[in-house]
Amino acid sequence: MLYLLTIFLSAALLFMVQPIIAKFILPWFGGGASVWTTCMLFFQVFLLAGYCYAHLLSRIERTKVQALIHGVVVLVSLIAIPLSISSDNLVIDASSPEPKILMLLLLSIGLPYFVLSSTGPLLQRWFSYRYPDKTPYKLYSLSNVGSLLGLISYPFLIEPNMMQSNQMLMWSIGYGGYVIALLAITWLFSRNAFTNQQQAKHAKINYRLLGRWVGLSMLGVTLLLAITNAMSQNIASVPFLWLLPLTLYLATFIVSFSGDKYYVRKHWALAFVFAVLASYLMYFFAGYFNIIAQVSLYSFILLASCMLCHGELARIKPDKEQLTLYFLAISFGGFVGGLTVSLIAPQIFSSFSEFPLAIYLVFLSLVFVLWRAMPKGKTLSMAVKKTALLALMLALPASFIAIEQAFVKHDVVSSRNFYGQLSVKDIIQGRFNERRLVDGTTSHGTQSLSPKLKGQALSYYRVGTGVELAIKSQQNEGELNIGIIGLGAGTLSVYGRANDSFHYYELNPQVKNYALQYFSYLSDSLASNEIVLGDGRLSLQNKLQSHGSMAFDILVVDAFSSDAIPAHLLTREALVLYRQHLKPSGIIAMHISNNHLDLTPLLRGLADDANMAAALYLKEGDKLDSNIAQWVLLANNKDVLRQDIFRNSAEAWPKNSEERVVWTDDFSNLLSVIKY
Repeated sequence: MLYLLTIFLSAALLFMVQPIIAKFILPWFGGGASVWTTCMLFFQVFLLAGYCYAHLLSRIERTKVQALIHGVVVLVSLIAIPLSISSDNLVIDASSPEPKILMLLLLSIGLPYFVLSSTGPLLQRWFSYRYPDKTPYKLYSLSNVGSLLGLISYPFLIEPNMMQSNQMLMWSIGYGGYVIALLAITWLFSRNAFTNQQQAKHAKINYRLLGRWVGLSMLGVTLLLAITNAMSQNIASVPFLWLLPLTLYLATFIVSFSGDKYYVRKHWALAFVFAVLASYLMYFFAGYFNIIAQVSLYSFILLASCMLCHGELARIKPDKEQLTLYFLAISFGGFVGGLTVSLIAPQIFSSFSEFPLAIYLVFLSLVFVLWRAMPKGKTLSMAVKKTALLALMLALPASFIAIEQAFVKHDVVSSRNFYGQLSVKDIIQGRFNERRLVDGTTSHGTQSLSPKLKGQALSYYRVGTGVELAIKSQQNEGELNIGIIGLGAGTLSVYGRANDSFHYYELNPQVKNYALQYFSYLSDSLASNEIVLGDGRLSLQNKLQSHGSMAFDILVVDAFSSDAIPAHLLTREALVLYRQHLKPSGIIAMHISNNHLDLTPLLRGLADDANMAAALYLKEGDKLDSNIAQWVLLANNKDVLRQDIFRNSAEAWPKNSEERVVWTDDFSNLLSVIKY
């Protein structure tokens, strides 16, 4: 019973700490999807380290020595308890923040996470010593149940009810209880001196089988992270969208290792065929689906794919003598998958190509097992089946490449980095040639290629939009000092006059490069334009502490990554900071155009909470520009938004915004702003 309790608790703590620590550091690195991906790489590395340690430790013949070594390691891990992490003196390289994320995680959670990672395989091996007639794989299934419960407890129990500092304290107390249980097992195990004859001899390694263990595990993790990336890039980087894919991933492990009857290859192979078709839709046309459809389709793709990977992985599991090697191989595969998505793919792909590539590799693995399962002999039926499989192997990549070429034919340049996929496209829109800066699937700035019209603001910033009205209203007061979180193509500089100052705060260095190299808004502007690289909120916080208020006439918040929103820029605490940088008569302009989220309840809630005036401005698409531009203007002085320029332009607030929503740094609920 003690083995069951300790393995269950270790698995729950192992996966519970992942969203706790990732959400805590998320605002420090811009709130983007890649923060979670990098955290997952760290977790995979330490999972591999823990499994490797368990494998090597279990090979020591004297079990008392095993127990002594592990007891010391466990006690040393208590140095990191209670769990804490600080941003003091944090200096981030905006072009490559991954090393800083990994270092922060190492110094905060490294030791406890290493011990937790080793617990599952090590205790299962010790269990096999103690109870040689019982299978330890049931414990593995139990550990996955613990992992699953640890995960789902975060969005439903922990996040809504606890401040982040209390979350860490709660987890630290849980870790203390786990250590007590683990040391009790270690002490009991040390009292039984198992002889060499009682320990099974290490079997000869089958390297072909070892490769299959690694490969299937790698594909599962690659798809997990690729699909999580896709959902977070286009919707929001929030724990719910991190944990849903991870929950499905763990569920497939639980089902696959609970018994052979739950994985029926032909059923899941059929489901995977539909998943392949769905993956095409989501890779090329995700923006055409609402948030519920996107999440549902991505979840189905992941479920069908991982059931194939983990079902086959369970089918080829070894005897208990090679148990720790098996888990080590699975962990190594996960590490390779995490490394591929986090570090390798952004260097070699200009788009998120690891998603369709992983789907195709799963398809090839399915072809492999189906081919091997076919009866021997040269019959017409077998020949037809094999020909069909070979035709599909060729048709899938050929069709993908053909569709991909149609999508990139307008690209001037395209690249990918930590912050996402960025491209510049020259396209024909109505009667005009236009150049667009596209982040993921969303345009973040448009400029006409016609020399006569290139100085005209287009898209979300055109004449008649909320932000244009805000700038125009303040120009009567004299020289303008404007802060803008989110550079885009630098379109707002069109409105700059001589002696005006525009201060842009941009997270992604590549956006700055593209705005300066491929668009002329900044270079043609009469105003002075400063571009500060780094997260806008952190930059403003540092500026306030070092030089005081910037005293902006207007502060524009327009920092989206694809259609996702950095939640930390839309909280009560963020609004307090923005107001500190605003003149008494100043305006905060929030850009809330979004395909999936209705942010009007949130903006009304924040405005009421801060006792600020707020008005909604909606510019419908027309024959020249199809983009719907939705802005909310907030002001400390209610008379500011009563000027004549605003009087006939404000829209009535939608009915659903009557239910006010307020996000804080400790709590933000994506479900409260979803468009259904």
